[in-house]
Amino acid sequence: MKYVAWLYIAGIILTIFLANTDRLGLAAGMIRRVPYDDAVLHALLMGFLAVAVNQLLNGRTVRAGRVTVLLGTLLVVAFVMIEEATQLFIASRTFSLIDLGADFIGIGLAGIIRRRIGRQQG
Repeated sequence: MKYVAWLYIAGIILTIFLANTDRLGLAAGMIRRVPYDDAVLHALLMGFLAVAVNQLLNGRTVRAGRVTVLLGTLLVVAFVMIEEATQLFIASRTFSLIDLGADFIGIGLAGIIRRRIGRQQG
């Protein structure tokens, strides 16, 4: 399962590289045909990224005062914020608060699912 997680992470990094260098080509055209394409895709991709990272970290958590948060979720949130912010400086990309919100929704749902699975297993 960890190999699948690493493969997915590599795929995300490759996708971001291709988007940043304006090389998504046919895939970008197909995605644009789907209603709410970008927001749904962001939620799914970043949600699965959160699942993958939390899987690699075995559901490890960190505490911030009274709140306990999955470490993988925090790492993906930081990654997403940095990646979306860099789009302000890349000509082929467009910064979007809607995309960022969709990312957070996907990440949040992934965290909820991971915690429920962890409770059932433990």
